[in-house]
Amino acid sequence: MLKIILEVVRKDIRRFLSDKRSLLFSFLVPIAIASFFASISQGQDTASAPKNLPILVVDEDQSDASHQLIATMTKAGSLLPTVVTRDVATKKVKDGSASVAMVIPAKFFAQASGAMSGGEKPELKFLNDPSQKIAAMSVRGLVLDSVMKTIVSATFGTAPSQKSSMPFEIKEEAQVKESAAKWSGTAHAFSGMAVQGLFFFAIEAGMVMMRERKLGIWNRLKAAPVPSSTLLLGTIMSSALRALVIMIVIFGFGALVFNLRVEASYLGFGMVMLGSAAMAATFGLLIASLGKTEEQSRQLSIFAVLSMSMLGGAWFPSFLLPTWVQTISLAVPVRWAVDGFDAMTWRAGTLMDASQSMLALFAFSIVFGAIAIRRMRYEAM
Repeated sequence: MLKIILEVVRKDIRRFLSDKRSLLFSFLVPIAIASFFASISQGQDTASAPKNLPILVVDEDQSDASHQLIATMTKAGSLLPTVVTRDVATKKVKDGSASVAMVIPAKFFAQASGAMSGGEKPELKFLNDPSQKIAAMSVRGLVLDSVMKTIVSATFGTAPSQKSSMPFEIKEEAQVKESAAKWSGTAHAFSGMAVQGLFFFAIEAGMVMMRERKLGIWNRLKAAPVPSSTLLLGTIMSSALRALVIMIVIFGFGALVFNLRVEASYLGFGMVMLGSAAMAATFGLLIASLGKTEEQSRQLSIFAVLSMSMLGGAWFPSFLLPTWVQTISLAVPVRWAVDGFDAMTWRAGTLMDASQSMLALFAFSIVFGAIAIRRMRYEAM
């Protein structure tokens, strides 16, 4: 009995060790996901200060103290200030490309120095993106510390030993378009899960196409008096239509049960849906063309989808990611689709926002489709 059990164990271990793909996914996937989340949480570690948090600065004071403040923030390394005009700051915070902007009004440091002796306190203004509260709070905390040090230094020449009270008032303004709703985690959740759902649908569509190729159905279709390009176009259109139905059902459920609303343009929302559907359809075709076996293709595709979902902000808003990850995510179709849906729901974006997302998604579709078609032609030679 024991001998049989040991033999079964030995056999299964040998098979597991001989399957390199199984080993890869058993160890690489959890390590990759754990490393990803660890890299995000590193910035919140109390043992290490955050680095290069971006902030827009509108310097209307134009004094030696305001210039010193900007230089100090840059030198410290925890903040990455960019001096812009008020109009630019307002626009960038409104469209979500910046989480917070600080407006230093004229004569701010002179009035703040006077307030240290009992004078009237000036007002320091922060323009915030309501969807990025956590990022804005982190930046603001670091900024206030630098501002206080600059004021005390400008007033006394050096920082006194005791903690000084804040000689200015803080005013916060949420920067959203007039028709926009407040930040909606519900809207973002449905946007992210709808996009991720499209990719999992694409995986299954790719598996079906692989089975059809294995059974020789595609060869029989190619023998018919119909161009191969027509067959491929029909396959892409079929997948795209099903992807559209999936998105309509998901967002429809969100509208009925969670009061999800399109705050911008329904036309723009439809444009993002079309781009997402085309991208998902060609991604499925790409899977079918690259995979050797169904099991191999499914494993690789799931890993790719999970990676793109993490990077692209499908699981949680992209502004929570490190700056370098946000930059990389622009090369991921998930980011463009999620940002597009966010812009058309709670952000109340413009048709230009929808157009940018749609064009980017169509560009991914062309790349996916071109690779798939080239691969199929190569195999047919």
